[in-house]
Amino acid sequence: MNHSSNEVKQLLARVCSVLGKTVPPQQMAPEFLKPVIPMLVNGTKEKNSYVKANSELALVSVLRLRHSDDMQQVASLLTLFYITFVLSACIEVGNSSQVKLSRRTLA
Repeated sequence: MNHSSNEVKQLLARVCSVLGKTVPPQQMAPEFLKPVIPMLVNGTKEKNSYVKANSELALVSVLRLRHSDDMQQVASLLTLFYITFVLSACIEVGNSSQVKLSRRTLA
C-alpha cells in the first residue's frame, strides 16, 4: 500500500479479497500471506474510506475469519514472526529509541 494512487490501493485490496475467496486454504501459501497481511493492515489505516473498507474486507477474506480457525492460526503465527523480525531489525541497528517506538507501535 505504498502507492500514491488510491485507485491502485483499492484494486490491490480487491484482488487480495478475490484471491482469499477463490483460493482454497490448503493452497494459501505462507509466502503469499507474509507480505499481504501487513500490507492490508496498513490499508486499514488509510484516510480514504474506500481503501480502508476494501482492505478490511480483504483481510476478512484472506484470513477466512468467517470460515475456520485454521487460517487464524496461520495469521497469528505470521504476526508473531513479523513482530519478531521488526524488533530484531531495530536491535541490529542499535538504536534503542527505535526499539521502544516499535514495541509501542506494535502493542
